[in-house]
Amino acid sequence: MTNNDVLLRALFAIATFALTLTGCDDGSDGERGPAGPRGAGAATELAMTISKVTVASAPVVEFRVTDQDGFGVDRLSTDDLRFTIAKLVPGSPSPNWQSYIVTTATSSANGAPGNGRTAVQATRENSGTLVDRGDGEYRYTFATDVANVTCPAPCVDAFGNALDLSFDAQLTHRVGIQTRGDLPAVNAVYTFRPSDGATTGIASREIVKTSRCNNCHDRLEAHDARIEVKYCVTCHNPGSVDPDSIDPAKDNSPGLAHSAVRSSGAVDFKIMIHKIHRGEFLPSVERGPDFVEGNGDDGTGEYAIWGYRNTKHDFSDIVFPQDIRNCSTCHGDSDPETPQGGNWESAPSIEACGSCHDHIKFGVQGRNEFNPSADVDGHPGGVMTDNSTCVNCHTNGIIAGSVASDHQVPEKVAAANFQFNILSICGIAVVDGRADTDGEAACQPGGSPTVTFSVTDPTGAANHLHGNAYGIRSADGDPEFRSPAASLNVLASWNTVDYTNAGGSGSRPSRANSVNVRNSGSVVFSGNGTYTVTMPALPDGTVTAANPAGISASGTGVVAIEGHPAGAGVDGVFQTENPSDDVRATVKAVVAYFGIDDGEPVPRREVVDIVAKCDRCHDVLSLHGNNRSDEAQLCVMCHNPSGTDYARRPRDGDGLPTGGSDGKPEESIDFRRLIHAVHAAASSNSDGTLTHGFREKGIVVYGFRGSIHDYSEVRFPGDLTKCETCHEPDTYKLMDRTAEGGANWAEPAQNGIQGSTVNSVPPGLTDPDPGNPPTLAELVTASVADPTDDLKISPTAAVCSSCHDGTLAEEHMKLNGALFGVTQAAIEANVETCAVCHGPGKIASVELVHSSGFGEDIP
Repeated sequence: MTNNDVLLRALFAIATFALTLTGCDDGSDGERGPAGPRGAGAATELAMTISKVTVASAPVVEFRVTDQDGFGVDRLSTDDLRFTIAKLVPGSPSPNWQSYIVTTATSSANGAPGNGRTAVQATRENSGTLVDRGDGEYRYTFATDVANVTCPAPCVDAFGNALDLSFDAQLTHRVGIQTRGDLPAVNAVYTFRPSDGATTGIASREIVKTSRCNNCHDRLEAHDARIEVKYCVTCHNPGSVDPDSIDPAKDNSPGLAHSAVRSSGAVDFKIMIHKIHRGEFLPSVERGPDFVEGNGDDGTGEYAIWGYRNTKHDFSDIVFPQDIRNCSTCHGDSDPETPQGGNWESAPSIEACGSCHDHIKFGVQGRNEFNPSADVDGHPGGVMTDNSTCVNCHTNGIIAGSVASDHQVPEKVAAANFQFNILSICGIAVVDGRADTDGEAACQPGGSPTVTFSVTDPTGAANHLHGNAYGIRSADGDPEFRSPAASLNVLASWNTVDYTNAGGSGSRPSRANSVNVRNSGSVVFSGNGTYTVTMPALPDGTVTAANPAGISASGTGVVAIEGHPAGAGVDGVFQTENPSDDVRATVKAVVAYFGIDDGEPVPRREVVDIVAKCDRCHDVLSLHGNNRSDEAQLCVMCHNPSGTDYARRPRDGDGLPTGGSDGKPEESIDFRRLIHAVHAAASSNSDGTLTHGFREKGIVVYGFRGSIHDYSEVRFPGDLTKCETCHEPDTYKLMDRTAEGGANWAEPAQNGIQGSTVNSVPPGLTDPDPGNPPTLAELVTASVADPTDDLKISPTAAVCSSCHDGTLAEEHMKLNGALFGVTQAAIEANVETCAVCHGPGKIASVELVHSSGFGEDIP
């Protein structure tokens, strides 16, 4: 038998055996075996859960790490993790965390106020023993023996109090773990009582939860993947001080021995976070370096923390995006997950209160009616050496007002008593925000729209001039609408594809037609608590000084009510001697749509929802003297593509712009351009002179009475690449959404979307015949009123270049169809090809390049 025969027989036997096995197969799959281990290298998300902590001497932690699919992650080492442990020390008015893992740090940063000083800092460890038990299960034994901790010198907190690092098994403890390096950020905490292992029914200090921080910060992250407040406080507690930040000039000042200012190097969470968020408006920052003695008000003070590797972090320009008195925004005092969230009002302390009110000398008698000549910065309630008696005055208002009442926002409290209502437009009842005529236009070009409206009290009170409805006339209405404290206006704009208000009577270049209904003779009382106002006529194509291009209103228009009634304030008292000091109630504006030549009203696209989105950070978004509150569809009526700050900027005698503080003749206030530019200001890469004007970092806008608003230092607290922080879903994508009431951003200029005006008076405009009509001033006025000669940026580029404002980005846009500094007619004759690459599903789609963490450096 040859070798080939042997081979053939062997193959035949194998085939026969295989066929036999196949014949026994019923065709179904067997049960899946257990998942094999995974490393962390491919993980896009991690979850970490601590299941048990035991403390004999060195604590032992058992925990599990899983990936985004729920599979255990193996092969982690101590290089991938960091561990903390702290105890909850009883105290008045509430307990505080104290880390067991501490070290001595000495300042060595050049220029740091504490140079050469030494302090104790909490830290973390990874020098213990880590055992990989398989399937994502781990056991870590701390290197720190909590039963035998030696407190390093100077062994005191920021106030000079001795630190207690002794172990007491009856106290609440917390273990924290974090990932680090290139791993997805995740923190785990485990809060327990060592004596019996209890995790519930134990003393706690749960004051702020991370999700509240993330309303603004999107994901709070610091120090290499520290993202959970419960983890942060294991180090950021009274026993941790940054020596670089210690300011001897402040800490040694008379009367400050018991002040939060005394703790200039403190990184205790309650002190540090309050001071960071008040930032620019800290008394110590507003007053300047000599604030300790109560002198000066030059705004040159500083609040800074010198962090890792002597890096200075200056928070002196931080502005909290809502009223700083809104303690509940962060504390969530009625949240069951933060049972101590109400401590801000029920357990006041020198440390917490003095962190915002950092000029108060708690160790010195301050001025009050019994001590009118005492120190203006002293504590009015007397010398305070500890927190034991704070509640006596500040929770029941015996001497001072309660913390809760003093931290109410009067404008917000007053607003709860008002509701604006648009009832009909041009005689057509408004239902669900539309004056729907079933196929016929409600108003006509050349006509003067009539608007019937009311202001009612949503609390149900019926003690106003018209029962539940207010009398809104300044001379004979309710006190809430008297002069000069109140404001109430009805506005009209057109058309909803993209507002321009061209040819209207509102101030140019963009403002809506407006009537002050408290004082106007065009308003009449129409019974049942309602009023009717006759608005200025809609343009009908007639050439006038306000309408040099002969534009006619078309499509769908919008009517809005905005203003600020006068509120009586939290004490229920109106100002009688100076009514202008009455509270300006931040009442939500309302809008309603009407057809001009549209048979049925077509509402403007909704891109942002202020209440659901913006107010997560702003609480109540109210601007322009509290006149315009919480309604984006009102904002865009004036902040439209034709809008600039031309009317507020410096001009010569003929009306020609002379250039503002940023060198520009005017700045676009188009909502889509302005809001992006403001929020991305501190990340701007603007780099000098561009073809359509001069820029500097950030954006400068001229406002009421020529006031200058420089947003170059605005720091957006969240992730700038995450569009849906502000946007409704899909509204930021370059796609056609007309079928669902949106806009066509695949080809915007060809579908009615306007370019953003950057110059409403074309450069080089001169008097063609000096000395004879028309004069140069008249030509300028006509040019401002005429949108057809405005120089604009094409629609998509107008949005993108508001953030991506460098020269390289602009040249890229130009190469792909963007136009800068041209007329609307030129824009409509051109096609932006941005959607070819940046449209949905494309190689560089907006949703891809703006996904969280991608493209964080804005070119």
